[in-house]
Amino acid sequence: MRTLHFSIIVLLVVVTARCASTGEMASDEPTSPVAGMWDYSIEAPQGLFTGHLEMIPQEDGLAVHILQEGQQADDALMADSVAFDEETQMLTFSFENPEYGMMNVTLTLDDQGVLNGVLHAVQYTVDAPMVVTRSEQQ
Repeated sequence: MRTLHFSIIVLLVVVTARCASTGEMASDEPTSPVAGMWDYSIEAPQGLFTGHLEMIPQEDGLAVHILQEGQQADDALMADSVAFDEETQMLTFSFENPEYGMMNVTLTLDDQGVLNGVLHAVQYTVDAPMVVTRSEQQ
C-alpha cells in the first residue's frame, strides 16, 4: 500500500512538472476577455468597411493589429494607446490610417460578447458606428 501511494505521488509530480514545462497548465495571469481574433464592420459615410482585429495580451496590456478586408497580414496597422477597462468593459485605442489619418476607437463589450461603439476620424470630425464580433477563424 505504501508503494502504491509513493507511486501515485511520483506520477503526480512528473505530470505536474511536465505540464508546467510545456505551458499546458493554466496561467496565473488573467487573460483579457477581448483577447483573440475579431471581425469588424464600420458604417462610414463612404460605405461599409470590414476587416479583422487581432488582440494579443501583453505584459503591459493589449496589442491590437488592424487588418482591412483584402489586406495582407504584413500590412496590418498597429494600434496605439490601447486600454481595456475591466470594470466598464470599455476598449479604447487609436491608429493612423494612411488614407484617412488618425482614428480613435471606443468600444464596449456587451453581455452577448459583442463590441459596439464608434470610430472617430479625427481629420474629418466624423463618427462612424463600429460593431466587432468574435471571428470564427480563431
